[in-house]
Amino acid sequence: LICRRVASGLYKLGIRKGDVIMILLQNSAEFVFSFMGASMIGAVSTTANPFYTSQELYKQLKSSGAKLIITHSQYVDKLKNLGENLTLITTDEPTPENCLPFSTLITDDETNPFQETVDIGGDDAAAGRPARVDPRERPLPAACRELAPGAARRDRCRGVRAGGHR
Repeated sequence: LICRRVASGLYKLGIRKGDVIMILLQNSAEFVFSFMGASMIGAVSTTANPFYTSQELYKQLKSSGAKLIITHSQYVDKLKNLGENLTLITTDEPTPENCLPFSTLITDDETNPFQETVDIGGDDAAAGRPARVDPRERPLPAACRELAPGAARRDRCRGVRAGGHR
């Protein structure tokens, strides 16, 4: 649920499929929520080591084209002068000046900006469309077995991708 809210929050901040966000955090729950939330809307996460210097962060930011950085407030000083159109989100309190709190991403107002079904390859013979599975209805491995009962175990879920069209 928190990952879905983070996905919704990122979407409300203008992050779309193909956009890049930078996650500059140590191992934490917020790291997981951010990474999964970005994935749910088709955004790309570039992860950076919190111990990088400002120059190393600048190089990674420029080469990735990240529009938003999620970090801990103690690293904000390293990020000054990296870009004026850059959104900074911090995971702890108090929130530094010109930053948004992580709670901005996890509001109760949840929109649904991402696709719920997963394209697992194969065809729906009756409709002539790729087969789709709603992972909330049944586990994905079971659905793979149904669609490819004769396939070798390693080939059953080949081509799994999120975000197919209905």
